[in-house]
Amino acid sequence: MSERSVNIQELTEHKLLWGDLMWVKKSGNSTRVGSCGEFVDLEFVNKLVEKEATLEMNSYINWKLVNEQLEVFKKLEVATNERERVELRDQFWIPFSSTFLGSEEGSYIDWFTICYRSFYELPKDIEDIYYLKNSDALKRSMALASMTTLLAFAMGHMNYSFLKKLFNSCLVADLDFVNKGMSEFHLRDLEKQRVEQSSAFESQLLKQFSHHGANVDQYLDQVTEGEFIFKHLVKLHHENLSLGNGPEGLWSSEVGDLAHIMSFVENLIPYVDFDLRKGDATGLLTDYISKLRGFERLKAMMRLEVGRTA
Repeated sequence: MSERSVNIQELTEHKLLWGDLMWVKKSGNSTRVGSCGEFVDLEFVNKLVEKEATLEMNSYINWKLVNEQLEVFKKLEVATNERERVELRDQFWIPFSSTFLGSEEGSYIDWFTICYRSFYELPKDIEDIYYLKNSDALKRSMALASMTTLLAFAMGHMNYSFLKKLFNSCLVADLDFVNKGMSEFHLRDLEKQRVEQSSAFESQLLKQFSHHGANVDQYLDQVTEGEFIFKHLVKLHHENLSLGNGPEGLWSSEVGDLAHIMSFVENLIPYVDFDLRKGDATGLLTDYISKLRGFERLKAMMRLEVGRTA
């Protein structure tokens, strides 16, 4: 962790906090006014700035890694042939797999930030729904979108425009929950189901809104230009592919790799107590990933795709 002062221009530009934002008072005491992985409360920060408050960031991010991978995705955006895209994917795969599937130290906030700065393009009206109703749900959706998009890239989906649409589609996957008043009770209900790896329909909220992924088409049209594949994927993101008892009742053999990825990541990302400040994805997270339903199939598919670097 490193500490440095930050200004309002920097916070306004980036919006997503890459560490804990601290208000340093004249007494020398500090108060946290924003946590790692959250969006900046610009209205509140502006009030502090008007009072000439000192702001510092306790950063948990590896800027060397972030900047290297941002460059990879910038090159991917303008790549003109498949060989170039494969070579860029190889530059991404080694540090990504070292963090989540290997033994190297790493932080989820690194990849969270890489995806946000490479792909994020959520319209303001959708952002406002999250801000007004449940900002924690946006933080969780950002994590879902990041890991889903990165795994898709690893498994051979190397078109930048496609990855960008996939990322922003994931951001609205649970927006129907938010619109209908997702509360702390609902989040804990979903978290219980996730941790226990239980049947998809044991969750009270999923029983009530089993097809919520089919109720966000108007938002998906804004971020995907109406492409069917993204509506299809969002509709399937709560499928229990091992048991065939999700909202659509589909089995593992009946869906493609992207649906497998979304189902896997839904089991990976916590709904509550999602704390990125520890900044270490090597220990508990890697261990947890290896135990998730669907991991071995996903890893096998990645090994076939990535081949020599897997």
